[in-house]
Amino acid sequence: MLLGRHEFAEALALARTLSEQVPDDLLVYGFLTDAHAELGQYKEAEEACQWMLDLRPGNIPALTRAAYLRELFGDIEGAIRADALGVSAHG
Repeated sequence: MLLGRHEFAEALALARTLSEQVPDDLLVYGFLTDAHAELGQYKEAEEACQWMLDLRPGNIPALTRAAYLRELFGDIEGAIRADALGVSAHG
């Protein structure tokens, strides 16, 4: 909800708290990725997204975030590849 309201700093603080309580939760790391990316903390966003991919390779939440980060970094072909992997993982 905080991310949807563009309250990114608050979302990051909550995601960090959740991560301490449930350290291996894939979606909590998705929240970390999103909040970091929206705050311009791209290194941290990339690390959180990579953690998601390492934890469960090929998972759709991580692949969609990876595609978004690739796009932000100007790697349009990489974004398309990550997005295509997400689509093929779903179907």
